[in-house]
Amino acid sequence: MLQGRELSDSRFQIDALDGLRGLAVLMVFVSHASKNNMDLLPGFDFSGIGKGGVYLFFLLSSFLLTLPFLEKGKSAFAIRPMVNYGVRRFFRIYPLFVFYLLSCVLGTWLVAYFDIYTPLGGIPFALNWSDFFAHLLLQKGYSVTWSIPVEFRYYFVLPLVAALYVFIARARLWLALIISAVLIAGTQVFWHTR
Repeated sequence: MLQGRELSDSRFQIDALDGLRGLAVLMVFVSHASKNNMDLLPGFDFSGIGKGGVYLFFLLSSFLLTLPFLEKGKSAFAIRPMVNYGVRRFFRIYPLFVFYLLSCVLGTWLVAYFDIYTPLGGIPFALNWSDFFAHLLLQKGYSVTWSIPVEFRYYFVLPLVAALYVFIARARLWLALIISAVLIAGTQVFWHTR
């Protein structure tokens, strides 16, 4: 099914940006570690940098996912490349996500069965079957899983946004800028952060 790698080839591999994504992951890691009193360097509290790491990672990932659509143009929207895109996005995250959620359900049962105290009520966190299915359907995201529904929604929206640029604003910079401004303003109105 994943033949040809239509939207993922070495032409779109930018090592420097992958390195920056690694830095973003490190920022999130040290932030979470600092919040749990496990400072990377004694005397340095990195607990505030995780949010910046998440934003940097999402920004770089969205650029790297959008680039093949823009470079390949209309051919990227044929059935085979689009199916390949969807299948690759699904298998990149979802199977491990399901495994993680099952471990949460099992961890919750074990904590309850053996009457163990954990701050999160489970290992890695408390998760009942109802919330398990809500997570599977990408309706909820607790603890570290909050980003999975966000990421999958982006995967669905990305081809639509890329299509706007490829089919409508390809040779018109002013139109691309207007579309970008409207989309950014729309996100601030409908999905603003606190």
